Amino acid sequence: MIHRKDAKELQMPYQVGGASDKQDLDAFNSGAMICVIRLVKAQFDSNHRGSASTRRFPMGPPSPPAPVLHSPTLRNLPGSSGGEQTDPEQEEKNNKIFTRQVDRK
Repeated sequence: MIHRKDAKELQMPYQVGGASDKQDLDAFNSGAMICVIRLVKAQFDSNHRGSASTRRFPMGPPSPPAPVLHSPTLRNLPGSSGGEQTDPEQEEKNNKIFTRQVDRK
């Protein structure tokens, strides 16, 4: 806060500087003899939440999870005999990738 008053009116301990001989001329004198600057501590409210830029807002929902890749479904494909699905208990694969019957082991 800056106040400009005459030196005769100011009798306070926070006066800063005075008018020099050069500044007594009409070109420098704006009617004020001393420029007084009073420094006051800003009031601080401990209950104040602060500005919106420092506030943390709740985040939105996360992105959906990646789809799980299952084995292909057993369904009727066009161009094939649809209902003929083999039961995994009746046949299994050996190391050479040929199918063989379970009861011939």
